[in-house]
Amino acid sequence: MEWYNRFVYLYGMEMCVVAETLTPTKGLEERFEEYKEKLEGFKEQVGNKIDKDVQEFLNATVGGDELQVILRGHLYIEHELEKLLKIYMVEPELVLTERFMFMNKINLAIALGALSLDKKIPYKRLNDLRNKYVHQLKFKVSETDLNRLVDSFDRDLRGEISVKIWNEGLPVEYRGSQINKLQSAVLSLWTYLLKVVHVESTIKFKKKLEIVGEKYKGNDPTKIEDAYLAECEELFNKMQIEVGIMEGS
Repeated sequence: MEWYNRFVYLYGMEMCVVAETLTPTKGLEERFEEYKEKLEGFKEQVGNKIDKDVQEFLNATVGGDELQVILRGHLYIEHELEKLLKIYMVEPELVLTERFMFMNKINLAIALGALSLDKKIPYKRLNDLRNKYVHQLKFKVSETDLNRLVDSFDRDLRGEISVKIWNEGLPVEYRGSQINKLQSAVLSLWTYLLKVVHVESTIKFKKKLEIVGEKYKGNDPTKIEDAYLAECEELFNKMQIEVGIMEGS
């Protein structure tokens, strides 16, 4: 996925803030080295996490019918949407209740600047299909429904999935099918949010590291002391929780 290269680039920038510009005070050498090793290993962890998440998504949808693709895909997308909102909010549990529906979350993400306004229609059309399956006993996705969904994609969403790569390994007769097109569309909507969560969390981490650096600058801005390192470690752990590598307490 092309966006992953951008994430790795941003990740490298953040790691340099600590790993290349600071030296620990006496007694913190071993702990600081452990911290740097965790930072260096984070890139590989993220890559493995993304691979694992994509495979789980495919296992949950490929081979299923349109109902399964829509319902399971909608759940995966809503999960990433909530992770994105939590990056932008201080007390997300006050808002993200069971009564706060999918489109409320999309609208909030747009209002906060986490998503652009042109992303609203694609996610709304997926949500409409999901609601029709839930409330209409004999509903089935038509070719018109599917085309309306795909036609609403902007350049970002269209660029998420390469048709050539997506079709690799699939039976020839399956490649041009409606169910395959639906899976590809839902996967695009999901991976786009996955990208935004990782990039935004990394940017947030960088900004907070800079604030912590200013706080503990003191007489020697190249030295890292116990309290400074503790805050850096805490910020790093929070970022791992935000992207789903660590579980929150």
